[in-house]
Amino acid sequence: MATLKDIADIVGVSVPTVSKILNNKSQKCASEKTQDRVWQAVRDIGYTPNIHARKVASSSAVTKVNIIAICMCEEQEPFFANYYNGVLEKLEMQIISQNYIPYTCEIEELIEGKSPLMGQKVVGLVLIGEPSARVLTRLSKLIPNFVVLSLESGLLNCDKVFCSFKDAMYKIMKKAHDGQKITRRQICFVGKNRSSAFLFFQEYMKNFRMDIGQAVFSDYTVSGGYVGGMLLAETCHGPVTVICEGYRIASGVQKAFWSKKIPLKNGSFFVLDDGCGKVGELMYDSVYIDLACEECTVQALSLLIDRIRHQHKIAVVYEIDSQMFSVSTVSAGGV
Repeated sequence: MATLKDIADIVGVSVPTVSKILNNKSQKCASEKTQDRVWQAVRDIGYTPNIHARKVASSSAVTKVNIIAICMCEEQEPFFANYYNGVLEKLEMQIISQNYIPYTCEIEELIEGKSPLMGQKVVGLVLIGEPSARVLTRLSKLIPNFVVLSLESGLLNCDKVFCSFKDAMYKIMKKAHDGQKITRRQICFVGKNRSSAFLFFQEYMKNFRMDIGQAVFSDYTVSGGYVGGMLLAETCHGPVTVICEGYRIASGVQKAFWSKKIPLKNGSFFVLDDGCGKVGELMYDSVYIDLACEECTVQALSLLIDRIRHQHKIAVVYEIDSQMFSVSTVSAGGV
């Protein structure tokens, strides 16, 4: 198969010159006589452009001006990590829908220049999680256009979109004990020890002088939730309100309750949104706290693109409120 080099050798010019003539990139790259000789050589040897190579080159050219990088901040606790993974998946698809190219990488790759894309232009960056001041300072010198998407409300001198996890947890706690006779109903928490959800549970109980409650610790799995549910079934007597840290734990707790034939009244089982989107698969009717994963990603990308296109100078912060709604399961119907 004939190549550009074959043509260049016949005419006596460089390969880049041949390429420019064939792609009509510049009429000044060679004399009219040389251009005629190149086209004559093309006809003589039957040269056919490599369409696949052209597509790759074209794609590379677009990438140089359309990449949006995505970085996870420091390692998160399991609930946050799972939620942020859901954010990442949605964000990648939304970036593609806006005609940009997503590239997920480590923060250190960008800071240390180890990313394979560092030779190309990254026009924007989404930081998922709560970055440190050091990380923000270093990244801002490399990529001026970036936005932080987080579950924490900490103040940062940059564009930020967040849904407060603490506010969501307080909303659950308020709903759990409003209108209830606390002396007759235990409010129980099932989740990771020392997790943010557990700490906020403790904080709320202390602030409202609620000493009736129980915490059962579980790893972030269905089996862990099942063990936690079995412990609750053995120690709780009478009506109970359960707050679960994510779908996996909630599913295990409900399976344990189901096996023990423990009834749950409507509005007494709460599930924190962990990005799984499977709350409808639970066995009992539940109250679901949506941390606005979809809305956060849409707003964060919209804010970033606006900065890329219009270079707004003042940091913009959007707080998106969590939503609470009931989910009726088809399979439950009571015990």
